Amino acid sequence: MKRFSILSIWLFLLVAVSIWLAIIFVRITHEIKNYSDIITDNRPWHLSQFQIEMERLNSALLNYKYTPSQEAREKAILRMELMWNRADVLVGGLAGQDLKRYDPTSYQFLKNIQKYLFENENKLYRMTQNTAIQLHRVNQKWAAQYQLRMGEVFQRSYSNFHDIANEVQDTYRVTRNLIIALGLIIFILSYILYQEFKRSNRLRISAERASKTKSQFLANMSHEIRTPLNGIIGSIQLMRVTPDHNDQKALLDTLEQSSEALLAQINDVLDYSRMESEKHVIEHVPFDLIGLVKAVISIYSAQATNKGLQLILEDHELKPFLRSNHQLITLGDPSKLRQILLNLISNAIKFTEQGQITLKLYVVEQELTIEVEDTGVGIANENIDAIFQPFGQEDSSISRRFGGSGLGLTISKKLTEALNGDLTVTSEAGKGSTFVIHLPFYPVEEDVLLAESKVLNNEEQQDFLLKGNVLVAEDNLVNQKIAKAMLTKLGLNVMLANNGCEAVTAVIENDFDLILMDLQMPEKDGIQATKEIRTGGYTAPIIALTANSTIESQQACFDAGMNGFISKPFKLESLHSALKLHFDTL
Repeated sequence: MKRFSILSIWLFLLVAVSIWLAIIFVRITHEIKNYSDIITDNRPWHLSQFQIEMERLNSALLNYKYTPSQEAREKAILRMELMWNRADVLVGGLAGQDLKRYDPTSYQFLKNIQKYLFENENKLYRMTQNTAIQLHRVNQKWAAQYQLRMGEVFQRSYSNFHDIANEVQDTYRVTRNLIIALGLIIFILSYILYQEFKRSNRLRISAERASKTKSQFLANMSHEIRTPLNGIIGSIQLMRVTPDHNDQKALLDTLEQSSEALLAQINDVLDYSRMESEKHVIEHVPFDLIGLVKAVISIYSAQATNKGLQLILEDHELKPFLRSNHQLITLGDPSKLRQILLNLISNAIKFTEQGQITLKLYVVEQELTIEVEDTGVGIANENIDAIFQPFGQEDSSISRRFGGSGLGLTISKKLTEALNGDLTVTSEAGKGSTFVIHLPFYPVEEDVLLAESKVLNNEEQQDFLLKGNVLVAEDNLVNQKIAKAMLTKLGLNVMLANNGCEAVTAVIENDFDLILMDLQMPEKDGIQATKEIRTGGYTAPIIALTANSTIESQQACFDAGMNGFISKPFKLESLHSALKLHFDTL
């Protein structure tokens, strides 16, 4: 309301000042025009010239009277015509207007001269000595009267000139002072309004940034999710036509790796805003670099083969760092590195019509370098910087021809920087591109990873199994089947509830050691069901089992009385770890 009042006052004053200045401008323009008319029309000069023409006519008439000749006659007629023309100019021009306004008598005097000359035109042009004598007498009378009248006219013109000059000066001084005063007022109000506009602009930029981030999320979803889905769908189709057990196992490995890659993409897209604000969570865990790179290559091997491309891995320079089992264990964030490689290889295949894509890995002075080299369309030098910008592509035809959201390289660049590395590119249009990743290299002892993996690979040991009765409240039939199969694999007895109401009824009628509760269910959601179950006196653990993994959702679960939170999708090992923590406390 305060900003609206200030804006209203400012606009009112602006309009008022504009109108006032317009009036002053019109007035000054009018006065200057009058001032200019006096100067540019030379009215006093015209009047004096008419008096001179009268005197010249008298001289010519006298000459013709005393020395009659054809030459003297023609000169007298010429002088008569010049005086007549001068009279026409005075009566019809600005001087005549001034005379008519300020001295009607003088104006009428000139009109009478015009009238006399017009009425005696034929007689005057036949000019005889008698006509010359008669015209001389009349002209002498006119000259005497004109001289008296013109003295008053000149005085009046000078006075008018002086008055207009003074009025213009006065108007200028008043206008100058008012403009200075109003300028100060407008400056103060403009400064206040400018501060308000700055604040509004900051809010607008913040809103646009939020909208842009949302658009980036949506665009990136389509770009990034389709990549691992290709591996998932392709593996499933190949499994249907692959009878060999070993080949099926390899396809299952690809299917699992693609699923993990898909989950990583979704998590990164949802976490994009935190990456923009430099709050992106980076892991530092041991992982097998060679295994990760080969897994990424396996995702795209079918796609590359279908296009007639070779997908080659050159890792022979890493042999000094390999363990006996051909693993290269390093410390870092495998999901982020996987996403970077997925983006780069996907782009390489997309922009390469023939030839090959080569991955080169080598280590120099504790720095890991990964090169992704293709023989594709390449990038012009002037467009290289643009490709790392959000939605940046070399030109609009790239999007139409190859598709893509233009976010893949942007994300890869930011992720590489988040890993304390750098992503660069060298390219030549028509010959291909080479993207180079530089990352810190932290080799890890092999037994560290094995120690961390031991728990997850110990299904055959007796302590992996759990005992107890578990209620699973889940409305999705596929999720019911997966959850029941995994829990049964862990040695637990499972009962299913299709919604929150059934879950509440099941708790009343049965004795459960633990409840896995979905949040979004029909009839009664997981939050409402948990509150009702806790109100009934149930004290065993209740763990949320949901795809909604936001901090707000987790807090709502704990506020309702839940004891833990498991995000979908989940793996058997992570489910075992979460449940074992609660079963150990029973």
